[in-house]
Amino acid sequence: MLACVMVAQLGYALGSIPTGYLIVRWRTGKDVRMLDSGSTGGRNVARQRGRAWGLASGAGDVAKGAVAVALARRIAPRDWPIAIPAVVAGHVWSPMLGFRGGRGIATALGAGLVADPATGAATVAAFLTGYVVTRQTRPGIALAMAAAPASTMVLRRPSGMIRAVLATVAVVAAAHAPLLRRILRPA
Repeated sequence: MLACVMVAQLGYALGSIPTGYLIVRWRTGKDVRMLDSGSTGGRNVARQRGRAWGLASGAGDVAKGAVAVALARRIAPRDWPIAIPAVVAGHVWSPMLGFRGGRGIATALGAGLVADPATGAATVAAFLTGYVVTRQTRPGIALAMAAAPASTMVLRRPSGMIRAVLATVAVVAAAHAPLLRRILRPA
């Protein structure tokens, strides 16, 4: 039990490092959460500072997800999957930003690719399919959110991994809820 708590705390702490916020604050002195979409993610950073800074922000978010899972595997060989939703929750609800951060996509990607490369690859393929067909990220994200738990089940991953992926999808869905409400609001 102690290992599980430690892994969750580690994941949450790493996830809470607000990469996009720090980049925009450093480059402009502005709070990226007050600009455009209000997200701290790479896409909003790119709109504010350009593609290179957006990619740097996204890479930082992917890296913190990957590092959280890699460290958790070393610390708690049995309980490490809890790091996946924990790192994404830290990104989405960063205490450094008053519990308001990004939407968790890049961080989930980094965590997922290290946790299970086959599931990560299936998730990326689903995202790319949705994006290529529609030329919009939201359908790709929706497909990826469905593909991640489906692929863990099809690939017969352990139940702890399946629960971690389902919890991560729930965190990402919660992060996207305000956006979905805005889109679905009647005109």
